[in-house]
Amino acid sequence: MEKLTKRIVFLILTVLFVLAAAFSVSAAEDLGEPTYSGTCGTNTVWALYANGDFVVEGSGSVSEVPWKNLTLNIKRVRIGDEVTNVPAEAFLSCPSLTEVVLGRGVETLGKRAFSNCGALKTVTVSDRLDFSDTTNSQWHPFDRSSPERIIVPATVTFITPNLYNLGSIAVFECGGRADGAAEWYFDDGGVLYYENALNPQKKLVKYPHNMLIDGNTYTVLPGTTAIGSYAMYDKPSLESISFAEAADTLVTIEGYAFAGCAGLKTVVIPDHVTAVGGYAFENCSALVEVVFGHSVQTLGQRAFSACKSLKTITVSDNLTLKDDPTSQWYAFDGCAPETIVIPATVTQVSPNLYNMSSLRFFDCEADMNYFKSDVWYFDDDGVLYCYDDLTGKQTLVRFPHSRTFGNRARSYEILEETNVIGERAFYDIKTMKAVSFEKTADTLETIKANAFSRCEALTAVEIPDRVTSVGASAFASCSGLESVVLGRGVKTLGQLAFSGCGALKTVTVSDRLDFSDTTNSQWHPFYQSSPERIIVPATVTFITPNLYNFGSIAVFECGGRADGAAEWYFDDGGVLYYGNALTNTQKLVKYPRGMLVEGNAYTVLSGTNTVGAYAFHNKPALESISFEKTADTLITIEDYAFAGCTGLKTVVIPDHVTAVRGYAFENCSALESVVFGRGVETLGQRSFSACKSLKTITVSDNLTLRDDPTSQWYSFQGSAPETVIVPSTVTSVPENLYVLPSIKEFVCEAGPDHGNRWYFDEDGILYFRNEQTGEQTLVICPRAKVVESHSVVSGTKTVQNGAFSSIASLKEIVFPKSLAKIGSSAFKGCAALEKAYFFGSAPSVTAGSAASPSFMADTVTLYYIRGRSGWTDGTWNGYRTAVFEAENTITLRDSSDYAISGDGGSVTFVKAKTDVETFLMNFLDADLVLYDADGNPLGDAYAGYVGTGFTLAAVDGNGTVTDSMTVIIFGELNGDGEIDASDRMLLVRYLADRTGFEGKLADPAAADANGDGQSNGLDRLILARYLAHWEGYETYFE
Repeated sequence: MEKLTKRIVFLILTVLFVLAAAFSVSAAEDLGEPTYSGTCGTNTVWALYANGDFVVEGSGSVSEVPWKNLTLNIKRVRIGDEVTNVPAEAFLSCPSLTEVVLGRGVETLGKRAFSNCGALKTVTVSDRLDFSDTTNSQWHPFDRSSPERIIVPATVTFITPNLYNLGSIAVFECGGRADGAAEWYFDDGGVLYYENALNPQKKLVKYPHNMLIDGNTYTVLPGTTAIGSYAMYDKPSLESISFAEAADTLVTIEGYAFAGCAGLKTVVIPDHVTAVGGYAFENCSALVEVVFGHSVQTLGQRAFSACKSLKTITVSDNLTLKDDPTSQWYAFDGCAPETIVIPATVTQVSPNLYNMSSLRFFDCEADMNYFKSDVWYFDDDGVLYCYDDLTGKQTLVRFPHSRTFGNRARSYEILEETNVIGERAFYDIKTMKAVSFEKTADTLETIKANAFSRCEALTAVEIPDRVTSVGASAFASCSGLESVVLGRGVKTLGQLAFSGCGALKTVTVSDRLDFSDTTNSQWHPFYQSSPERIIVPATVTFITPNLYNFGSIAVFECGGRADGAAEWYFDDGGVLYYGNALTNTQKLVKYPRGMLVEGNAYTVLSGTNTVGAYAFHNKPALESISFEKTADTLITIEDYAFAGCTGLKTVVIPDHVTAVRGYAFENCSALESVVFGRGVETLGQRSFSACKSLKTITVSDNLTLRDDPTSQWYSFQGSAPETVIVPSTVTSVPENLYVLPSIKEFVCEAGPDHGNRWYFDEDGILYFRNEQTGEQTLVICPRAKVVESHSVVSGTKTVQNGAFSSIASLKEIVFPKSLAKIGSSAFKGCAALEKAYFFGSAPSVTAGSAASPSFMADTVTLYYIRGRSGWTDGTWNGYRTAVFEAENTITLRDSSDYAISGDGGSVTFVKAKTDVETFLMNFLDADLVLYDADGNPLGDAYAGYVGTGFTLAAVDGNGTVTDSMTVIIFGELNGDGEIDASDRMLLVRYLADRTGFEGKLADPAAADANGDGQSNGLDRLILARYLAHWEGYETYFE
């Protein structure tokens, strides 16, 4: 059944083919029955006739090539109009094939479709035929075939250059205008043109490669708008090309249009042309002269490359060359023109043109007396200038590179009234020894980039005062340059302006000179130069650190006071200072790096306010720096001031200093001790980093460090101080200093018994007492400390965040009754901690882990005294808890009506007129002692009442107080144990905020007459009614 279906389809297709062939073949030619035939696609068939004609008909694509064994018999190939393609290698190696006719529907030819057909002479092209392989590709459809005649039917609107650029073509035959819109045709000489009447354009497409040129010259047809790519490619016999008849229409000369025309001698491009494409005249080896019409704006890459005979170029206005003469893509790469002709109409010439090193002459059509807008002219030495009448600026454009000085002195004097020295104006003029700006001293403003670069014989440069900027690399690689004087108006030096000037020794600086590149930058204006002597005129008020910090400088020479306001000067040792009399400031600017340090020590001059950035940078010989003479004036030590002073051992910073900037003492590897004066508030990033010998730091009050010890920007990053000394004047020590893991001890100038703010206990743990509130804080256990058990000092209210963090040796901690708060992570990393004893109420834990506080390891057990508030049996906030019975603690009997405050610091709800014996009966048996408000112990002989402000204490066998509480009797304010009118008067005046009355209260807590935790008018009312014997009010006080 399947075989029968195939036969039916084949018979139908055969009938279709015969019918199509009957209409497509000339009636005068009867091909007869095909010798061979078959299908070659879904809707396409083929046939080979006895006379060698091969025909493909049908519609759509050809997908099969079943005639590979018949190639020796094929002489002519005709593809039907509705067939869209010829497959790859379809007619490969057909030795007898002479002609190919492509129907107008053929759009693509496969790779090597007609390759190696040696007899092929004629190809009739189809409309819109296209393929990607170029004529030099081995995959080109006509590779190793040599068609000489291309027939272009009138219906064709497009021909791919990959066909008409075939080197074997000698003739184009065109059918004439097809539809009034587009036409391919050839002129009388057989040159192929294309014209589109709808979009008026006319292109010279191709001069057949193998067609001889009549008289070695060719004139482009009138009306031509473009010379197509490869149009005259590789026509060595072409000696002259004339655009005269197309002068008013020609706009573009495309890539490779005349490349390889080795006989072409002169090219005059019309004024109407705007662009010359890449490689357009490459390898025109006989070309002597090129004239660009005044509209030519762009030249493509290598447009005239390898034109070795080229001597003269007449430039156009606004001509642009993208690449510079050093680039392999330069339009004139491999050329050596000597003369540039500049017409009077030209207002701009591309530097990439006039900077060619081969140029010897500039020929300008107008002299300097003929002004329009821009005028190009040359002086007696042939140096090119340009004057812009609109801006009034005169620019020295270019000293011809190949021009010599002849027998004259090798110097050049710039013309008067010159304002600008242009880019690369004297670039690589190796023979010039001197340049004079004398005539232009009052007008010259700018020296542009590379202006004198590589002028190797130049020995000295004196830039006039009126100049404000010297461009990038302006004097780069002037290897013989010894001295530079910058006029006082020079404000900016471009990158690498004087780089690579190996002989440079002296620089005279200008006022306000500034540039952004630092001395270690590869873009510094003096990169790879080594000036040793800096001369500072009296007029100078500012010098950029990026100049005076140069490592090669050994000497500063200063002119003295300029105007009574500012002065640069150096001391007896040659150290540079700057003083401003108006602001009354003085700055140590620079200790020359190349100058030795006498006696390995230096004393800063009196009156100095600032030690400048990099002032002593990398002075390894400096072992001692003294600020003694400037102790009352020095305020700031700037960035890198002493960085790299590897011999410095001790630094004492005066009290008047407020800031030490970033990197100020970085890499002072021998530094052992730093004392910060009490005024030092800020340390910049890495200010003491990599000081590997640093052991001791004496801190100042309110010292601030921006980063923490884990940061690469930390002030002491890479340093390991072991001892921190805290003077008695200090009220604050920054947390990110005292948490340094290298610290082993804190040394405070007075202990806790002296009322000192900062102190350390017998275990060396740092505490701080707030003098205003009396509150006491445990600050830090030194990170390098080994401690197994610690009892927090009595009266401590807070344990600071991270206080014992990572103290791996700690096993036991005891907290006093006064403890109210523990910082989050206070005991983080204390893996050995097993027991924590709390004598007071449960503390609060600071924010960060409120729901499940993580201030201790999970292995710890929290022990508390029963009756202390806040604790829960079994667990508390996720930690195991247990009750412990503390010896010599104050504990209420269960029957007592008294109460102990939440912080364990006071006993409340004591009634008025209570005697000592009755009072003590409310407590469990212990060694208890009662003290009056003055701290006197009350013995058995005391017959008075217990009063507000009395202290109940528990003592051990040695008489040491182990627990204490203050007595509070609500409403009893004067401490006599009774409530009467005097207490009412105190309360009234206390609530009225009468000055001085707070101090007359035995304890302000007693002003809370009703015990609700507040002191207000209600307490005053209750107390008044009690004293007036109102019924029921006695319950508050009796």
